[in-house]
Order: sequence, then C-alpha cells, then structure tokens
Amino acid sequence: MVHNYKQSSQSAGDKLAYEGTVIRKRGSMLNLTDMWRAAGGQSARRPSLWLALDETAHFRKFVRIHTVGNTTASSGLNVGQDDIMDPLQDGLVVAGRGKGGATWAHWQLALAYARYLSPPFHLWCNSVIRTVMEQPGLASPKGGEALFRFLESRFQFLIRRFDTADRHAADLMFLISSTQDILTGKRRDC
Repeated sequence: MVHNYKQSSQSAGDKLAYEGTVIRKRGSMLNLTDMWRAAGGQSARRPSLWLALDETAHFRKFVRIHTVGNTTASSGLNVGQDDIMDPLQDGLVVAGRGKGGATWAHWQLALAYARYLSPPFHLWCNSVIRTVMEQPGLASPKGGEALFRFLESRFQFLIRRFDTADRHAADLMFLISSTQDILTGKRRDC
C-alpha cells in the first residue's frame, strides 16, 4: 500500500490530514481519537487502552517533568461552551465527553501514540506533525503549501549564499591568475 505523507488542512494550523482523514490540532494538543481513526481504527488500539498502559504512564510522567511550559488543558485547548472536557491529572491529556467526545494529548504523547498505532502512521507523524508542532508559525494548509513556502524561503537563502560564494571564488581566481602573471612577467592587456 502506498501512503500519502503530505500534510493538509482545512483551517490553517488547526487540522492535519493523513490519507484523507482529518486530525485536529489545538495549540500543543492533538486529537488522539482522530489519529486512531486515521491509522485504521483498530479496537485494540483505542486511545483509552494505550493511556492505561504502564509504559504510557511512565512516558507521561517523563514528559510532564521535562517539557518546558507544562501544557495544560486550559492553555492547550480552546473549546466551545458545548464541549465538556475533563483534563486528566497532569494536564497533558484531556478527554471530551458526550456527542463527538474525543481524547486530546500533548504532541509529545501523540507522537508516542502514533508509534503504537502503526509504522506508516508513525513515519508520517514524525515528518509532519513534529514539524508543525515545533514551528508554530508554519501552518499546514492544503497540499503542504506552508511547508513549500518555508522550504522555498530556505532555498532562496541558500541560493543567495551560493551566489556570494561563487562571486568570491571568481574574485579569487582573478587574483590567482593576476599573481601568476606578475610572477611570470606576463602582462595582460585590459
């Protein structure tokens, strides 16, 4: 099966898509329920089951201790009045109840959950979600346009640097040939 590793969004910065399935993002939080659906929705891999694992609890504790500016539900999620959200003890996971309820988690936990779900989905998350989460100014509109713009700006910077290096190389070649002419007694007509 060929996987589509492009990122896309319907609302810049709020949604990502994996093979056509939308994964919502709010602040530093990602929707684990959306991730679960995008990776195939296997019953044995539900977010609640993964969160109950000892290994997950250990990683959550590590993330809570080592994450600068510990993300909490109130700062990571902007929810509407109709949303009923229960932040779990550490503030790194938020569970929504009622119609359309979902589980949200800090992006570090979401990347670990992606590994649990499937290798292709994990690879996509490593390349797309991490980039989006670590560069908040880099939105993720349809077709990865923002990523394209970002890469284009970096390439333009590199082109300018190479042009400068090329001009310096040409100047050095001129100086070397002039020095050789002087040393050999040749004179050039200008």
